[in-house]
Amino acid sequence: MKFTKCMKTVFAGVMAFAVAATSVPVNLLAETQDAGTDAAATLDPVLHWNMTQDADGTLKDVTGNGHNGIANGDVEFSDIDHTPVVNLNGGTVTIPDGSISTSAKEVTINMLVKIPQNVKSSWMWCLGTSNKRYIYLTGCANQDSKMRGGLCYVPNDNGNGWSFESVIGGSQALSVNEWQNITVTFVEGGDYTFYLNGVKQASIDVTTGAAGACTLQDLMTAGDGLDGYMGDSFYSADPNFQGAVADFRIYEKAMTQDEITDLYSGINETLKNLKLSDFGASEIVLTADDCLGENTSADEVTTDLTLPEKTNIAVEDITKEADITAWKSSNTNVITDDGKVTRLVKDMDVTMTASVTLNGRTVDKDLKFTVKGDATDEKIVAWDADLLDIPTADAVRGNITLPDTGDMNSTITWESSDENVIRTTADGNILPGQVTRQKEDTKVTLTATLTKGEASTTKKFDCTVIKEAEDVELTDYLFAYFPYAGVKDERIYFGISQDGLNFTALNDSKPVIESTLGTHGLRDPFIIRSHEGDKFYLIATDLTVAGVTQDGVTYPGQNWDHNQTEGSQSIMVWESTDLVNWSEQRMCKVAADDAGCTWAPEAYWDDDTEQYVVFWASKLKTGGKQRLYYATTRDFYTFSDAQVWFEEDGSVIDTTVIKVDDWYYRYTKNEDGNTNTYGTPSKRIYCEKSTSLTAPAEDWELVYNNCLNVGGGQIEGGCIFEINTEDVENAKKIAALKGYELKGERIFALVADATGVTIFPGLSDDITTGQFNVLGTTANASINGTPLYSMPEPAASHGTIMPITSEEYDNLMKKYNSRKYTAAIKKLVDKAVSLPDTSNVTSDITLPAETTEGNAITWTSSNEAVVSAAGKVTRPAATAGDATVELTAVFAINGNGDVRRQEGCTKTFTVTVKALDPVVIPPTDNNNNNNNNNSNNTQPAPANYTVTFVGADNAVVATQTVTSGTAVAKPADPARKKYTFKGWYLGTTAYDFAAPVTADLTITAKWAKVSVSKAKLSSAKNSKKKTLVVKAKKTSGAAGYEYIIATDKKFKKNVKKSTTTKTSVRFKKLKKGKTYYVKVRAYKKDSANSKVYGSYSAVKKVKIKK
Repeated sequence: MKFTKCMKTVFAGVMAFAVAATSVPVNLLAETQDAGTDAAATLDPVLHWNMTQDADGTLKDVTGNGHNGIANGDVEFSDIDHTPVVNLNGGTVTIPDGSISTSAKEVTINMLVKIPQNVKSSWMWCLGTSNKRYIYLTGCANQDSKMRGGLCYVPNDNGNGWSFESVIGGSQALSVNEWQNITVTFVEGGDYTFYLNGVKQASIDVTTGAAGACTLQDLMTAGDGLDGYMGDSFYSADPNFQGAVADFRIYEKAMTQDEITDLYSGINETLKNLKLSDFGASEIVLTADDCLGENTSADEVTTDLTLPEKTNIAVEDITKEADITAWKSSNTNVITDDGKVTRLVKDMDVTMTASVTLNGRTVDKDLKFTVKGDATDEKIVAWDADLLDIPTADAVRGNITLPDTGDMNSTITWESSDENVIRTTADGNILPGQVTRQKEDTKVTLTATLTKGEASTTKKFDCTVIKEAEDVELTDYLFAYFPYAGVKDERIYFGISQDGLNFTALNDSKPVIESTLGTHGLRDPFIIRSHEGDKFYLIATDLTVAGVTQDGVTYPGQNWDHNQTEGSQSIMVWESTDLVNWSEQRMCKVAADDAGCTWAPEAYWDDDTEQYVVFWASKLKTGGKQRLYYATTRDFYTFSDAQVWFEEDGSVIDTTVIKVDDWYYRYTKNEDGNTNTYGTPSKRIYCEKSTSLTAPAEDWELVYNNCLNVGGGQIEGGCIFEINTEDVENAKKIAALKGYELKGERIFALVADATGVTIFPGLSDDITTGQFNVLGTTANASINGTPLYSMPEPAASHGTIMPITSEEYDNLMKKYNSRKYTAAIKKLVDKAVSLPDTSNVTSDITLPAETTEGNAITWTSSNEAVVSAAGKVTRPAATAGDATVELTAVFAINGNGDVRRQEGCTKTFTVTVKALDPVVIPPTDNNNNNNNNNSNNTQPAPANYTVTFVGADNAVVATQTVTSGTAVAKPADPARKKYTFKGWYLGTTAYDFAAPVTADLTITAKWAKVSVSKAKLSSAKNSKKKTLVVKAKKTSGAAGYEYIIATDKKFKKNVKKSTTTKTSVRFKKLKKGKTYYVKVRAYKKDSANSKVYGSYSAVKKVKIKK
């Protein structure tokens, strides 16, 4: 099987507009009378800007009528070989009020212009009053990416402007990087016509359009401060025009074709000189044929090219020689920069770029070549072996892709050094490459043998299969989204929550991930935990509507029509093992070659084939409706070919999936403008279910036709997830505040985007109904001061909510809210435990056994001989002086809204213990001294020390009196409910029972709280007569499992239990025809040899048919 592989791609877009001086000495447009001949010369424009700047900074009207243009924003005055030019870099020029007289009935607008790129809906100019009355021209229309212009007149200003337009489109867009002369004429009651370089492009009788028989004066309003704009639109959302303008003029006459021809003839000399001085690639006459050497065609290159050093710049009848200062190859492995050709195995397309310089201006021109392949069987297998790759070989965490066919169709077979770890043969529906992770990291060598004809070669891959992931307990939630309501930012933001309903933005409400590939915009992020549990994949739509600016470069947004039929065929991919360190961005083509877009990609694990199904919406390039497509992948590097998943009579988009028990539930937006065949209203979400994720449409059955029943507007971007077990009761309480009664053990949330407003949630305790109780449709909601839910700022749009662990929550907080996180912990630690004044201690200290939150405290001392961990104080001798000791409390904090429960928190207290007072010995007589002389020869008895052993809750469990220099005996291990005993510790160090005792000691038991992950059912099947075989997935560290079955969901009827150390159990003598509900929980043993249970698994149900 061949797979499509996504490539790491770097695209740098650089847009520059340069001007250069040539030898043309005069400006042919400096005066109005020089610009036209014959008929056109007898016409006087009412406004003529030749792009010279007046003393006050305005564009000078050289007619003498005083209609100077007012520059707004980024407007740059420049010149090209003495011809003044205005560069509109997003800035505009206001056409002043009164430029069009109140008696005018006809108009001609002429503009000499050059653009660096086409930006849809950017108007070159407009005349009129507002977005309800205007005449305009754009070089690239939203509708068809071609030139378009016309009139709008909304009677009584009652309605949308675009609904009252009389418009006509051209056959092409305005050409890029080429000077062109554009002329528009309008006569009221007649035609709107536009011309390109004097040649008529299109015309419409405006009276036949929606604008009706409006007059020029209907569009104008005298005294309103302006008559229009150059480079701007009357619609604030439209992007401003960007380009260079060398001439702009208005006549109060609709010129005839002859007059326009004469006008263009007068301008043409200047146009030609502009093209020569400011030449573009189209003026460079160099072609691929000029470089062929001994080759016969650019499509069949087999030998070296001959790259010229000179070429010509030509504009009509003017030609100038130019230097080719450099050549650059797009693939130097095939054609070097100096034209040397190396034939590879397959045909290779190469672009050779010539840098052409004339009078200091350099322009690149691309020439296309195809170097023919030179394939032999030996070269083919070598080629395919070189391309063959296992991108995750260094850290294999899941199934891998082992293709059986190479890029050039060689046959590939595989061998594994350990088939028990990486399997190279298929297993039913599961393709080769199935990985079984072990208890420790495991090295496996894979050997690929590639064969073509008689030729063969091998390639080895040394793989490291990471040890199996531990089961995790999900406690919190991550929200990946992009904002597009108030703030329109097509980058990925993160929010975080402890209850699945109330979210706080991370990273100070700034983006976490941005795109440097494709369109540079990211929408609809989707994040998924890997099937194994210890990796995450983040995917997103490659799309920008608002436009993105990075490092000073603007990547313009496009309209929705363009984005559906000329959009990206790729998705963007990142991966991570901790949610804070992300891989390089990958741009992966998944859609078909005829796809016009790849919208809202999501992924879900398919149990049947043990791979991910990636699905998205696409419309064809030719238009039509949106369909749902899918491809499969194991690693988000290689993907199968796209195929249609399902389609309806109208468009469908934004599908999201969850599996509950044996069923996949699929939620989809009806994007059609009408109610669909299921009764789903337009712009609403419906639900279907199937036992097979990739089943054809006919095998999915409708669950409900309007899952989030809200009024007004449209909703989209659904995301379905399950509320974590510890948050179920809170979700029920929140629902109850809205009057909803949720009784089930499991709660599901379906969130969606109220388009342009916010994400909002609905809750359900019965996934099988497809109905969700909506908590609100605003960004947040509360009842009597109690929050129901709250969404992060800036206002979230389409995204994904994924349950995470408390450790992952902490990682995200440390990374993206570090100041807040650290401050929250410090505040809780400071509050948790305190001691009275310890600066002048002379007696034992009472050390609290619990924090203010009720968590147990373990104390350690830096000097047990002075202050023990139990608080016993032994004052130093007078001669030793005061002693300073550090007492450290080790405890847990329960956490708050900013931080989860933290184990192992510490707080240290400095204790100053006063030395004993000096002992004054009264003087004695000599006789007494003499009588005591013999005592100097007597050795003192060895000292005895007390060793205290402290167990649970700081209770003393044993004491021993030990002679100095001897070792203390190790006591029996203590017991504590729900904890395991980790050993005896002196301070923070495990005590060495072989060490001699030289002081009183307090030795403390160290405990670890028993934590049991939520169990998971693997299967429950009626495989034999009246017998139910239940299998559980192995829970890390579990001592055993408790299986429960019953004939009701609440597990109160016909209950049977089985406790075993095995991951499977059989229940016999069951009732045929009955449906049984099954769940399991794992347990571990504590130090008291008691069972400590984890949470129950999700419930499965099985009907006994045998």
